[in-house]
Amino acid sequence: MKSKKAANRVMNTIVRFIEEKLGLIVNGESRISRPKELKFLGFVYYYGTNNNNYKVKPHPSLYRSFKGNFDN
Repeated sequence: MKSKKAANRVMNTIVRFIEEKLGLIVNGESRISRPKELKFLGFVYYYGTNNNNYKVKPHPSLYRSFKGNFDN
């Protein structure tokens, strides 16, 4: 999205679809952000320069927590 106005319009449309059609409740703290600024379900997104698209990886805190469970 190039503008905040367009991003907000898309967000409102998606929220309406999720709540009305799917019957789910959208968290009021949901926000619009760039993928690299987003942590979702323990994962973060980064831009892969090899093929010019976003990729997903575990958030470093999740990785440390998971690894810590097996170090004992």
